[in-house]
Amino acid sequence: GNIMDFGFFFGFNSKRSIVELYLPDNYTPALQVDLTSGDLEFGDDFIFTGLDVKLTSGNIRSNHLIQVKDAKVVVSSGSIRFNNLATDTFFVKLTSGDVQADMMSGAGNIEVTSGDIKVSSLDLQGDMSIQVTSGNVKLFMAGDPGLDFTSKVTSGDIKTYLDLVY
Repeated sequence: GNIMDFGFFFGFNSKRSIVELYLPDNYTPALQVDLTSGDLEFGDDFIFTGLDVKLTSGNIRSNHLIQVKDAKVVVSSGSIRFNNLATDTFFVKLTSGDVQADMMSGAGNIEVTSGDIKVSSLDLQGDMSIQVTSGNVKLFMAGDPGLDFTSKVTSGDIKTYLDLVY
């Protein structure tokens, strides 16, 4: 089966506990995780019809492929790190921390209040909206994106390697 680790703090002695959840290889329904404080780590490749993760404080990590039709990841404080997130649609919201993906595909929204977004290889399959209140965004497109680019900045710079028409 596939392995998913949940790390969290339990009790008054601040000892870290780890819960490992083994899912059968053929488990493909939607996965919903609601974690108040701790880390969520995907220890293997996963294919789901849906992924809904809510985390108040902690980190989400995967060094593997996460393939999902619809992904929703909401973190109040922490970081989100995916090696390969392949979706039809995604919604990622982070209040404080960083979002990083080596490879990402699909269409959707990424919102960060305070922190950075870095996607090393984005295969855009539709519309995408990125909102950052305070921080930096680095996106590297996979191939020729063939896109319309609209941007607005209140304070700071916009730098792009795209050929822009003003």
